[in-house]
Amino acid sequence: MKHRRLWDRQDDRRNRTLYYVATTHSALQSVAAALDQVQGIATGAEIDLAKFRTDVPGLGHISLVIEDAYVAEEPVRVAAIASEYAQALSATIERLDAPDCPRKLTLFPKDGIHRSEAMLPSGLYRVSVQGKSFRTVEDVFLVLDAGLSA
Repeated sequence: MKHRRLWDRQDDRRNRTLYYVATTHSALQSVAAALDQVQGIATGAEIDLAKFRTDVPGLGHISLVIEDAYVAEEPVRVAAIASEYAQALSATIERLDAPDCPRKLTLFPKDGIHRSEAMLPSGLYRVSVQGKSFRTVEDVFLVLDAGLSA
């Protein structure tokens, strides 16, 4: 059994306190003390989120609804919910694991949800959904051959 070291960033970044957990790396998530320490680090840090997010006044929000994985023989269904009415939203699907031309989709609303679908070969993809006066939203997903799992 090896000792795993966790450290806590206190007020002074140069002052680090080391913590040892007597377990294997694969079992760290089962040790309550280690989880408490990580939660303390994650919730105690003061992070200026404005450095990572841009908030442009007047832009609406889009909520993207997409699965993490699809089977290659079935359509990839892209759904988006806009915070304000939009006649249509645009989506771009690009393959990340192999060069390919991005695929453009138009999502039209039905019952308040903009929808479209596409048949895609197996691979790793990113979808971006945008609309006039909306912030762009993105997510990644897999398309797998039948019989495989993520």
